[in-house]
Amino acid sequence: MTHIRTASLTLGAALVISACAAPGGPADTYDLLIRGGRLVDGSGSPAVEGDVAVKDGRIARIGRLEGAQATRVIDAGGLVVAPGFIDLHTHSDLDLLADGTAQSKIRQGVTLDAAPAR
Repeated sequence: MTHIRTASLTLGAALVISACAAPGGPADTYDLLIRGGRLVDGSGSPAVEGDVAVKDGRIARIGRLEGAQATRVIDAGGLVVAPGFIDLHTHSDLDLLADGTAQSKIRQGVTLDAAPAR
């Protein structure tokens, strides 16, 4: 697998980027601000450059948030910010025994293992 430099910042179960965002002004303060990334929403639409603001563990705003402040700011310039990925063909059972934190999946942006029913 080719190493792709992404900002797969999986916030909770998945980072779902949508067109609608909670109202708020540019002077709002957030817990986390992912600034200047190429936002991909998983719909097949082209990526757009923008920011993602998180407050209380939830996505609060999406767009160009000039002037927004946050406790933690991540510069995602030149990186892709995408929803969490679903691994439909998973073999995680042994990986989880070897590494109970699933770092091999999390670091690739996988947020859900869809294991087949047995």
